[in-house]
Parts: sequence; C-alpha cells; structure tokens
Amino acid sequence: RRGMTNGKPRYSNAVAAPVTIDGKQYSGLFVYPDDYAGNVVDGSFSWSKINADGIVFLPAAGRRSGTSLNYCGAYGYYWASDSYGKLISRNLCFGTNGVYADYAFGRYAGYCVRLVTNAE
Repeated sequence: RRGMTNGKPRYSNAVAAPVTIDGKQYSGLFVYPDDYAGNVVDGSFSWSKINADGIVFLPAAGRRSGTSLNYCGAYGYYWASDSYGKLISRNLCFGTNGVYADYAFGRYAGYCVRLVTNAE
C-alpha cells in the first residue's frame, strides 16, 4: 500500500466500487504518484485531469484461459517483468478482495501487459 488519502488506501477503487469518469463507468486500479496529495479518483474526475496528475489506470480486463475470456470488468491480471521459474510468472492481481502485488500463476494464462515509461 502507498499510504492513505482522504481516509482511503491510495490503491482504492480497485474494482469494489466502479468509478464514473467523463460520464462512463470503469472498473480498475488507479496507481498514484508517490508524491500525490490530491483526492482519490471519483466521479468528478476527467481523463485529462487523471493524465495531468500522473495517475495510471489499469482496467479490470480479466484474463484469457484457452479461447475464453474470464472475469472481464471484475478482476485485473497483469504480468510482472520477472518470474518464479520456467512455468510460473509473477504478476499483479486486483479485485474486490484487494491488490496482490506478488501473485503467481502459470505462464499459459493470458494476462495483460502494461508498458510504462517515464514521461519526457
């Protein structure tokens, strides 16, 4: 966890309560900059404000298993850049029960990839 803002953990709104932004509802995880001192994302935010504040949004995109998509809009599964070995990889998993930053699962699963780089 990254600390508290307005009495909520900074990773809050990670699916438990979908957020309305620019009139559309989204489920996912908002990752705040370490020095962020503003409000937790809520229905008054716009995508332009979220981008200007340096907040990263990871949608609850679910995962692929074979040819099926599962948990879309309910859970987010994202690959990490390292692994536990040949068959198991580390990843980030989030949903209504919390955020798991060192979650492990077989490499055969279809998880999301989020490329992040420093802004220039």
